[in-house]
Amino acid sequence: MTSVWRLLQYRQVVEAVLDSQPLDLESLEMRLDLLADRGNLCRRPISAPIEDGIFELRGTGPTRLLFYFRPNREIMFVHAVTKKQSKLDRKDIERAKRIRSQIEEDGEREDIDPVHDQD
Repeated sequence: MTSVWRLLQYRQVVEAVLDSQPLDLESLEMRLDLLADRGNLCRRPISAPIEDGIFELRGTGPTRLLFYFRPNREIMFVHAVTKKQSKLDRKDIERAKRIRSQIEEDGEREDIDPVHDQD
């Protein structure tokens, strides 16, 4: 089945997380598929808004993938976090926003790849 939303990643951020075999690997892979199918219709516990257009894909464990929505049904993953406390660290949110600005304003494209298995 073809996904409705196209999942993209900056500097292989998703692949690096999946390759590291986090405790919540199975839930992350399942939720990536759900996000690709449902996009901005996903809500908790799959995804949640953070701030200023940045969202988190939530595994069942501490791993979070930060992303934003782009035109033409694209979802761009920009940062990965392993939470050590209940809230995301401010520096991780700011990093995600800074990367988004680099991609959207500066036209940085060479570090963008599709997320695996999207067909």
